[in-house]
Amino acid sequence: MRFFSSEFAHNYGTYSFGYCNYCVREERDSLFEIYKKGFLPYSGSSDVWNTFYMARSARLALSNWEPNSENRRVQKKYEEKFTRTLYTKEDFVVTKAFEDFCLSYFERHHGAHAMPEERFLHILKENALTHIAEYREGEKLVGYAFLASDNEMTHVWFYFYAPEFSDSSCGMWLFLNETGIAQKGGNNYFYLGTVYGDKSKYKTNFSNLEFWDGEKWIEDVGNKEVKSRIKNDGLELVEVTDKFKADKENFFKT
Repeated sequence: MRFFSSEFAHNYGTYSFGYCNYCVREERDSLFEIYKKGFLPYSGSSDVWNTFYMARSARLALSNWEPNSENRRVQKKYEEKFTRTLYTKEDFVVTKAFEDFCLSYFERHHGAHAMPEERFLHILKENALTHIAEYREGEKLVGYAFLASDNEMTHVWFYFYAPEFSDSSCGMWLFLNETGIAQKGGNNYFYLGTVYGDKSKYKTNFSNLEFWDGEKWIEDVGNKEVKSRIKNDGLELVEVTDKFKADKENFFKT
C-alpha cells in the first residue's frame, strides 16, 4: 500500500496546519490491513480508484461483542421476518430496477445530490466492494447492504431499504444482522464507517465502540468520548477542500 498526504486548512496564528491522509491499495494489499490503519474507501471522484481516506471511524471488536438491550429490541422486531441472499460483486446482476431502488433511497434520506447516478455506478466498480446482501420479505424486496469484507473484517459501506421501513429501525437492524453474521463467520472486526455529526449518532447504539483518533484505535467504554466529539462536530466544520480533491472530477459539484 502507498500513502500520501494532501494539504488542507491552516491557521498560522496558532501554528495549526492540516493535512488529509490517503492510502492507495496495491496488489495483494488486504482490506483488513488498510482498515486497521484507519482508512475507509473513497468514492467521491470519478477519476480516483482504489484510494482510501483517513477519518474518524468506528468499529466493533467481535471477539467480545454482544448486543445490548436496545439492540435486542430491534433484533426481535424483525426476527425471522427477512431472508438474506449474499452475492459476490461479480455474481450480482445490476438492473435498472436495482439502481432506481438504491438511488431513490439516497434521495429520500440524504438529499438529491448525495448519490448521483455516476457515483453509484462508480461504487459498483470499486475493488473495495466485495459483496452485496439482498434482503426480502417473501417476494417483496426489503433492501440491500454493500459490503467490504474479507476473512478478518466486514464493513457495511452502504445500505438501502424500501420507503415503508423508513420509520421502523430497519437500517439499524441491517447493521445488527450483518454484525452477527460477521461474528459467526469468524471476523475479528466489524466496521461501521465514519462517526461525524448528528446523522452518525445512531451508530453509538452499539455498546463500547472503538474509534480512530488519527493515530490509533481508542477503546471507548460507554461511547462517552465519541459522543462528545460528535456533539462538537458542528463547531469544527469548515468549507474547504484539500488539494488532492480540488482538481478531481468531484461527484458533489453542482
